Parts: sequence; C-alpha cells; structure tokens
Amino acid sequence: MGPCSENAVSRRRLLAAAALGSCFGAASAQSSGAGRVAEGAVIKIGQSAPVGGAAQRLGIELQRGIALAFQDTNARGGVAGRKLELLSYDDAHEPEAALNNTRDLIESDKVFALMGYVGTEMTQRSWQVAQKAGVPMVAPLTGADALRGSATRGLIHLRAPFSTETVLITRNIATMGLQRVSVVVQADADGEACLAALQTAFKDEKVPPPVLARLARNSTNNVELRGQDVTVAVAKLLENQPQAIVLLTTYGSAAAVVRETRLRGYKGGFYGTSLASASALAQTLGKDGAGVAVTQVVPSPTDISRPVVAAYARALKSMPDASPDVLSLEGWLSAQLLIEALNRCGSNLSRERFVGALDTLGRFDPGGFAMELGDGRRQASNFVALAVLDASGRARL
Repeated sequence: MGPCSENAVSRRRLLAAAALGSCFGAASAQSSGAGRVAEGAVIKIGQSAPVGGAAQRLGIELQRGIALAFQDTNARGGVAGRKLELLSYDDAHEPEAALNNTRDLIESDKVFALMGYVGTEMTQRSWQVAQKAGVPMVAPLTGADALRGSATRGLIHLRAPFSTETVLITRNIATMGLQRVSVVVQADADGEACLAALQTAFKDEKVPPPVLARLARNSTNNVELRGQDVTVAVAKLLENQPQAIVLLTTYGSAAAVVRETRLRGYKGGFYGTSLASASALAQTLGKDGAGVAVTQVVPSPTDISRPVVAAYARALKSMPDASPDVLSLEGWLSAQLLIEALNRCGSNLSRERFVGALDTLGRFDPGGFAMELGDGRRQASNFVALAVLDASGRARL
C-alpha cells in the first residue's frame, strides 16, 4: 500500500503525533522483522484504539498514558538520541477498522512497532497482519489466553489475563456465600473469553452456574438498541432474583445495565472486570455506581507511594484537564516496558533486537510495579486488585 488515501484518512482520525519523533525514522523502516533501522531522528510507534463511540474512554485514556511517557522520555533526550512518536488512529472499537488502521500504520506510516490496542478481536485480527510483516506488538488491552500462547513471539503483554481477574471475583462471591448469580456478557471475543474464565472459576469454587444474558459490543442503551438489547438483557438477568450480577462488558454497557436494574428495584451487588475500567465506570455512573466492585490490573493511579505512579502523576500535571485514571496509568506503565526494551537495544536498533530485549528482559521495576519477562514468559505482570466505586464517582482500592 502506498501513502494514505483520502478514504483511509476519512476512515480513521489521527489522535496524536504525541511527542516528536521516534527511535526509528519513518522513511527508513523495513518490513523484515530482523531489518536494521537506518539512522533517523525518530522511532514511530503505532496504535489503533477507540477514541470515538461507546468505548472511547478506553482508547483516549490508554493513549494519554503512552503519550505522556513518550513526552517525558523525549524531554530527557529520548532513546539513544532518538525521539519517540506515537501515531494513534480511531477504530471506534470495531475489528475491521482496527485491521485497516494496522495495515496503514505498517505499510504507509512505516511504524517500528505497535502498542496499546484495545480489545481481543481488534488485537487478534491486527496481530495476524503485524506478525506476517514482522512488526512487534506490545501491551494490548486484552486478557484473552488465546493471545498468550507459545506461538506469539513478538506479542508482549503487560496485564494479567482475564482468568486472574475472574478468579478474584469468584472467590469474593464464594466467600460471601452467594448462590444466585447472573452474568451479562459482551457478545464478542472479550466477553466470551471472560465468560469462559468465569465459568471455570465458578466450577472450581463450587458456585452454581449463573443465568446468562448477552449484549452487542458498544451497546449503551441507546434508543435504537433499548428494546432489543439492554432492556431484554436486564429482564433475563433478573429472572433468578440474583444476589450478584457480574458485568463482562465495557463501561458503557455496564453502566446501562446497572442503571436499568436499579430502576427495576434490584438491590444486590455488581462485579465488573477491567473491561469496564474502574475509572471510566465510576465517572459514567457517578453516585449510581456506589458499591460496584471492579477488578483492575494496575495499582491505584493516585498511589504516589509507588515511584512510578508518582512520576505518572507529575507528568499528568502537564494536562490540566486530565485526572488520574487506571487506563492512562496502564498506558504509562506499558510505555515504560517498551522504552526499557528500546534502551537495551542502544543505537543498534532493529525489530529483532527489540523483540530479543523483551524476551530476555528478566525482572524490571520502574518503581513499585515489578514486571518480568523471559524463559518463554510474554506477560509482564500478574497484578490484579478489586476496587470499589464510591458515591463521588471514584474507584477506591
């Protein structure tokens, strides 16, 4: 593919050339995974993520954290004298758009690597293209086990898998002795991966099988969807008079379900996974979210006792309209991982050396958040915690 066409430009919205430049020049990028990087002023990193539509906060915040980390690194001289540049395109949380963005990022923008994709289907389809082109992918927002296999060299994860999150939720449910549970599932690869993990955890903890209801991806109780989607799903969820409802959806759908069930008089508890994003769900629900429990795969974004979080908080001050968020912190932490691997390559940067640096990273702690890669391990963190939303619209660990 040549330069981006007008159709390509209209299909996606460029979020940011966040920071100037990158560890490798756009014009000198090569498609070979082992290709040497020619002398250049920048290293381009590509991202496709939702910055429009029902899941836009996921993409906006993840992109924000990565961009902040790149800006911070560039202000300190970059990586081996080269600046980092982030090219982020909007996919509205739709797989086909993510795939088109990925092709453009690789073939037209000549990015060195990809990072910060959002969603299992978006990642799966885009990784197939990236893998064939020899382009690494770092820290997608997905917990699917299918993307963590031995055949995925070049695909490196930061976050813990969905199975770790659902075990934490299930153990909480089992400890409380809850027997009647309903589950709403986002009808896509994310939702189904979460559901499979949850069902295994329920079986292991001897929690009775739940009542299931499904929602389309990106459903937020819009007028055109209300009659056939959220309202119908909620009616199904309430059939067994549940003591708890588990939300395996992104924050927009989760918020719609919480509000609709409360309107119908439901008084029980809610559990959500990081798909919903504790920060996004808290801000979306406000006081209506009080008591909802949500797993998160990074520490509290306000826990400045951790040096890496304190550094994130200082960088965030450059954006006065932004507030601490679990997803922008995840973006920041993901960028620390990528930057460390780039630094280990030094001036002799190639994709093969970069992937090798990740594969042999060992233990890396940027300050209160330990990561580890190596010996076939391609997931840097096992961190998971359960946050509870309060009436002021905040998530608290």
